[in-house]
Amino acid sequence: MPKRRSRRALIGFAMVVATLLANSLLTYLNVRRLRDHADSVEHSHEVLEQLGKVMTTLLDAETGQRGYLLTNHSDYLEPYEEAAVEAEAQIQVLGRLVQDEPLHQQPLAELQELAKWRLNVIHANLTAFKDSSDYAAVAETIKQGEGKVAMDEIRDAIDKMQGIELKNLALRRREADFSYWTAVVSGIIATALAMGLAAVGYYFVIADINLRQRAAEEMAAVNARLEALNAGLEERVRERTSAISQANTTLRAEVEVRQQAEEQARRFAEELQRSNRELEQFASVASHDLQEPLRKIQAFGDRLQSLCHSDGSEAHLDDKASDYLDRMLNSAGRMRKLIDDLLSYSRVSTRSQAFQPVSLRQVAQEVVSDLESQIQRTRGEVVLGDLPTIAADPLQMRQLLQNLISNALKFHRQDEPPRVTVSARLTQSDLPAAAESSLGLQCELSVADNGVGFEQVYADRIFELFQRLHGRDEFEGTGMGLAICRRIVERHGGTITATSAPGKGATFVVNLPVENRSGDVS
Repeated sequence: MPKRRSRRALIGFAMVVATLLANSLLTYLNVRRLRDHADSVEHSHEVLEQLGKVMTTLLDAETGQRGYLLTNHSDYLEPYEEAAVEAEAQIQVLGRLVQDEPLHQQPLAELQELAKWRLNVIHANLTAFKDSSDYAAVAETIKQGEGKVAMDEIRDAIDKMQGIELKNLALRRREADFSYWTAVVSGIIATALAMGLAAVGYYFVIADINLRQRAAEEMAAVNARLEALNAGLEERVRERTSAISQANTTLRAEVEVRQQAEEQARRFAEELQRSNRELEQFASVASHDLQEPLRKIQAFGDRLQSLCHSDGSEAHLDDKASDYLDRMLNSAGRMRKLIDDLLSYSRVSTRSQAFQPVSLRQVAQEVVSDLESQIQRTRGEVVLGDLPTIAADPLQMRQLLQNLISNALKFHRQDEPPRVTVSARLTQSDLPAAAESSLGLQCELSVADNGVGFEQVYADRIFELFQRLHGRDEFEGTGMGLAICRRIVERHGGTITATSAPGKGATFVVNLPVENRSGDVS
């Protein structure tokens, strides 16, 4: 009879375990299906965001053409030149995003052809104006309305693709909701079944325990008759039991401490995930809801300036009104730059890439090439030393060097051209965790300049958000560049410091691991 009861208990436990395993498998499948649906919803958002970028880029090209033709200032060519480079790349990214969706292929092909044609027409207009400076002839070409027709067709193609993707998004959301409720219902059913089987198993376990307790009581009666003979042995057993009890108490305390630490780590991970989601939401809002009104303010402000400054126009603004208009446009431009910098700051962690070998020498050369116009404008010089290859995020290394070198060129003295020196050396880290990397090697990257410098007491403050040591009238900027640099360096497990004195230039020192086996320390 006891063996039969024990067998029942084992069978009950086996059923409970099997049910729990089945419930775990079902939960895993439901979670995986929910994740797949979430990925498809995210994909739709990426397609819609990319469509907005393409439209914004083409509008920037139009704005650049209009500003240059109206003012004959080469500064207005910058939006067009950037758009001409970015438009094709953005459409290629869009093509990769929708390559598996047949409904997008026709409007995508139309968008590619229309964008290419429109950029070519703008280029032809600008070339004709440069060659002849005959605004009337170019204006007559523009008045024919081909540009407006092309932009209307481009908007139609983008609207068509947005409509298709919005339908896909609605369908994917419904599928995600259905999967969610399926997971909830199946989880409830599986949990109820597991609880029922657990109750049955509990019944058999209690019965088996009672049987064992009766057997133990009988054994205790026999042991009682042997107490007199085993008194000395029993004392030793009590001593050992006491020691074991103390050890168990200590072990339980350690387990509780470990559980508390794991709970804190879990809460920290959840908070980090929530923070990343908020950053992603902020990036989405900033790239759509915040930048679009600013673009309209700048576009309509430019149009108002153009109307008031064009020859033969009856519209006219007095000096005070013109000053207000200029201030409005300048403020909108600064706000847009601030939003772009905030996006860059938030995306250091949310849009990061896996670490890979990065040649700092090659990255620095590319940055110097990109800053060639700024170097020529300031009559400056950038000297590159022997820079090593490290394991890092290539895009973030480019952003780090570009911010540091651009700052060194910007904050130069009026009486002396800027001279920037970029050098590096390998050092041995004194941190205990360095043993996990390749011999604990660190890359000490230095960016030194001969600029205006600053008081050393501000060496920590300059790496905080929105911190500026100079007014906007002296040097332009949003106070975000060095904060982005510090966030990038911290993600790579490194440090960044600065030493300076007023009028003596500044030196920024970045310490980064040469190798990082974890691949990412963010």
